[in-house]
Formats: sequence, structure tokens, C-alpha cells
Amino acid sequence: MKLHEKILADLITAMKEQDAEKRGVLRLLKASLSNFAIEEGLDELDDDTTLKVIAKEAKKRKDSIEQFMAGGRDDLAEKERVELSILEKYLPEMLSVDDIEKVAKEVLDGIDTPKFGAVMGIVMSKLQGKADGNDVKKVIQKLLD
Repeated sequence: MKLHEKILADLITAMKEQDAEKRGVLRLLKASLSNFAIEEGLDELDDDTTLKVIAKEAKKRKDSIEQFMAGGRDDLAEKERVELSILEKYLPEMLSVDDIEKVAKEVLDGIDTPKFGAVMGIVMSKLQGKADGNDVKKVIQKLLD
């Protein structure tokens, strides 16, 4: 079963179980997936594309949590955390900072004159969505300093 199909099946289950939070998040995710497919002119979404859309939605939630916490709105931040936890169930397990550092060191060993942008691009392509971009950025900055 493709990831997109699993999300749709989980949406139906959430509707039957009257799980309002999960239903709402999955409806928004379904809409985001449909919009992405239309924008890109795709008839069907593969798992990699679906993961990219889910990761984008998860990043939105993380950014919202930070902003709500900074604004003192813990109630809204908690709502975003619940939504994020639902989305994270569909994402692959993220790598630890130590694992990211290992990959970054391997990339840096193969480059004579490392530049941040080039290293970042290579590391992100090797990790393929298994690490948060902000974590990768911090690791590479630390290693280049």
C-alpha cells in the first residue's frame, strides 16, 4: 500500500472513530497532497513525493510552535504539537545529530575547499529527508568553524 493510500485509509478510520484532531490533520494533509499533485501536473503521488509534502507540513507546525511559544500562547503551541505528532507518524525516523555529523564529516573529507552551500546541498541529498535542515545547518556550521 502506498503512503498516500495509507493516509486516505487512516482518514476514513479517523472519521469512523470520530477522532476530530486526527481527522482534521489528515484532511488538511490530503488537501496539501492534492494541491501539490495539481500544481506539478501529477496523476499519482509516489511515496517520496508524499514524504516531501508531509515534511513540509510538519515544518509548518514546528515553525508555528516556535512562534506561539515566543508569543506566550502555550495553548495554541500545544494544539500544533498534537498535529505535529500525527504527521510524524508518517515520516521516517529522523537521524540524530551524531549521525548527521558523521555524514557531514564524510562529505567534508572529500572536498578540498569546502563552502557552506555546496556542503549543505551534498549532505541534504545524502540524507534524503531523514534529517531536519536546521539540524544539518548547525552541524555543518560547527564543522566549518
